[in-house]
Amino acid sequence: DNIGATAAVTFTLPALANGYFFGFRVQADQNVTVASNEGDNMIAFNDASADSVAFSTAGQLMGGVVWVYTNPALTKWIVENHSAGTNVITVAT
Repeated sequence: DNIGATAAVTFTLPALANGYFFGFRVQADQNVTVASNEGDNMIAFNDASADSVAFSTAGQLMGGVVWVYTNPALTKWIVENHSAGTNVITVAT
């Protein structure tokens, strides 16, 4: 999480490996980005080759949650929105 953050935070995922599962929660009113180290290998809303996902829309930050885990073939990061509400997730390609 980004509790205590006073500026935007970017979490960079490690290289794909078997069994990885990460959860990211926005607890401070600051932008949070989750980025792939390799790029172009995240499956997110409406994009099968995203570079990153972010909570960056004002008024839509706190309570934002994503779960990120590897697919069985170890070729993609799967991104699932588990936010407390209708938090907007920005997808970068």
